[in-house]
Amino acid sequence: MSDIKFNSKLVAATDPEYESRIQAALVGIANGTHKNITVAARVHKVARQTLKDRSMGLHMSHRDFAPHIQITNFTIHLLCINTYIHTLHSQVLSIILHSVNFFI
Repeated sequence: MSDIKFNSKLVAATDPEYESRIQAALVGIANGTHKNITVAARVHKVARQTLKDRSMGLHMSHRDFAPHIQITNFTIHLLCINTYIHTLHSQVLSIILHSVNFFI
């Protein structure tokens, strides 16, 4: 077997064929071509743990996960804006109360 480490995240992120190899391995497991996940991972040169997780529905491809990241970033921006508005509101309220106390 070659010395290349196929379970590296770098391989998964940079190899355009990686996702199709995972899908082929999953099909091979489902139709009985491969007797188990370990054999399928070796034959298709994919990470065994990723293949196991994907077969159990615990792992998503980067492409499938990307929309969730965008939603999360959008949500984070909204929370930042909300926090900024709340802080600004508190500061303005503090200035108004200070001004009222000054005149009393």
